[in-house]
Amino acid sequence: MRGLMRTRRAWIAAIAAAVCVLAGASTASAVVPGGIYGTTCVGNSTGCATNLSATVFNGNPVDVAVSPDGANVYVTTAGNGLLVFARDGNGQLALAQCVRDVAGCTRLTGALALSGPNAVVVAPDGGSVYVANGTGNRVLAFDRGAGGVLSLKASGGCVSNTGGPGLPCTFARSMVTPQDLAVAGNTLYVASSGSNSVTALRIGAGGGIIEADDAGSLAACMNVARVSGCAPAPGLTGAHSLAVTGDRVYVGGIRSIVTLGREGSSGLMAAATCVGSNVTSCTAVADLAGGITDIAVAPNGQVLGAMPHITTTVDGQTVVSAVGRVVAFDPTVNGLARRLGVTGCVSQSAVAGQCTAGRGLGSAAPALATTTDDEDVYVAGSSAVELNRGAGAIAPRTDERGCVQTSRVAGSCSGFAGFGTPTAVAVARDGRHVYALTAGKVVTLRRDSSGPVCDNVATTVQHGSVQTLGIPCSDPDGDPLTFAPVNPPTLGAIGGFDHDLRTVNYAAPLGQNGSTTMSFRAAYRDVTYGTFQADGSIQVHVVGAPVVVPAGIDADGDGFTAGQDCNDNNRNIRPGAAEIKGNNIDENCDGVAEPFPTLASGVLHNWSYTKRGTTFTLRTLKITQQFPKGWKVTIKCSGKKCPFRSKTLKASKVKKAASSVIASLTKKQRRFRVGQTVEIWVSAPSFNTKVARITLKRGKQPAIVPYCVLPGSTKVQKTCT
Repeated sequence: MRGLMRTRRAWIAAIAAAVCVLAGASTASAVVPGGIYGTTCVGNSTGCATNLSATVFNGNPVDVAVSPDGANVYVTTAGNGLLVFARDGNGQLALAQCVRDVAGCTRLTGALALSGPNAVVVAPDGGSVYVANGTGNRVLAFDRGAGGVLSLKASGGCVSNTGGPGLPCTFARSMVTPQDLAVAGNTLYVASSGSNSVTALRIGAGGGIIEADDAGSLAACMNVARVSGCAPAPGLTGAHSLAVTGDRVYVGGIRSIVTLGREGSSGLMAAATCVGSNVTSCTAVADLAGGITDIAVAPNGQVLGAMPHITTTVDGQTVVSAVGRVVAFDPTVNGLARRLGVTGCVSQSAVAGQCTAGRGLGSAAPALATTTDDEDVYVAGSSAVELNRGAGAIAPRTDERGCVQTSRVAGSCSGFAGFGTPTAVAVARDGRHVYALTAGKVVTLRRDSSGPVCDNVATTVQHGSVQTLGIPCSDPDGDPLTFAPVNPPTLGAIGGFDHDLRTVNYAAPLGQNGSTTMSFRAAYRDVTYGTFQADGSIQVHVVGAPVVVPAGIDADGDGFTAGQDCNDNNRNIRPGAAEIKGNNIDENCDGVAEPFPTLASGVLHNWSYTKRGTTFTLRTLKITQQFPKGWKVTIKCSGKKCPFRSKTLKASKVKKAASSVIASLTKKQRRFRVGQTVEIWVSAPSFNTKVARITLKRGKQPAIVPYCVLPGSTKVQKTCT
């Protein structure tokens, strides 16, 4: 995360000055639609549902962390405070504790007092909380007790650059103005801008901290100039942000990202490589010329960097000297490499051949947070912004759910009164909420972590009855759904859907037994979420009708005479027999040969486009929910200047109930034009093919219209009953 804003203004100003010179059967799983909107806030003035006194919530919030169990949110403030909030099931916050040297709060005094608390982090086991104090040059360690309430650890509760024997804090080298913290294994890493360094603190069994010891070529401290006996590492000037994954520690400097090797058991470090702009010994990356203010690592190991938007005034005119952006860096054998082209960058305004145009990135100190589901990146820029990730590429979410700011802009950004300019963001582990810090506020943003979820179920009813059947679909986030039939029953009939109660009325036939399957589709009632759907089914067994066997000939010996049997030469064809779908035979003599079921797989798609543009770029294409044996995917394009007409796509491994199929398309094949129609055909043996048709219209969010194709046919139909 990010350090204290007031202590970082100096190096942000240094950046600006430098730039002026440099210029399956069950479908009970779902995809992650993403999308955010503001719900409520906690603040230190009017305008929030909960307003705390300025004594408790003093100064603007600085950094935010969510506990791994999701029960608490921790916020540091510029008024030398630490706020502990309890988080309920709806993501709303209620004050549980304040830590500050004032009456009514848990007080820490003297050398142990909070002083410029820049960063807060919760240990992965949830037992400890660590706070970096920028102006105090120390890190405090707290026990996390019942309700998330904190108490300073009795042992290993403080490490300081000025500590020592007989003092409240133990000593740690090269830890001047600590800005950020990261925990990995038994090590707490500290990035310090004042000493251009990274320090490794060893975490003891009780969560207490002490400086680690060097071991041979592995170091517990690294900085630019071998100060205080630390090992050298180029590019660490102004070290301010951290991201740790596996055997690597990534550090953000003023105009660089440094990769340090990490030994897993000890947490000790070794210098590796760096990327930067005008930084000695670093591989040149032009995007970093304007500086970097935060880094984050995604679950797949990709590193994201946030670059500031810097303007200057020349002869009374505002000149943009650096365009705010978020850039993706892919891990290499020894370090990082900038993902090339527009798929590796989203910026406040388009940069030809380098960055896709976004919005809400016009901030001098943007901050980042990634999601554990590996789907999105959230940016605290001039607005709170969602960037979508797919196959390593990043792209802006272009509808209202992709942005939150003070005033709504129809079709582009949702509004939340008094939102202001966010300075930090954090995502709850369950993925359902994002917390944004703005001036005097902590704002809760709702995130859509799951699309609709449906199952295939069975039930038994009496003949001649009317039953209310529950639709086996829901949304884990609680979003309202609507339902529509895909294949109605071939035995009996259904009435209208009750969308609020998630039910449908089924009228069973009188005097007739048999089985039928009805399928339906669930979708969001609120269409601003985008097109995310799920298909489910109910198999109904109708029983209880008396079987009357009059005297007569029963040639096939199935218990039904020629007058009752629709085929008296085949004992497998009779009233009440099991219907075999898709074989064009009416086994149960109900007058209908039940068709194959249509494949219930979902199609997840994401596009990059502009409202007045003529091109659409496919960013994400995944198949979800159902993966029967032998399934395959074909993408087709019709219209003028299609990049191809038909192409079979290779599926990746199914991960989190989704399989990406976009890798078979080259960058050129992912670019489509207004007026073209794209169809994704998902097929499998013994199923009707599912067809997702997308007509590309200027300035419109691409949406799927569902169709199907019968086995052996090429004709696209609305229904395959």
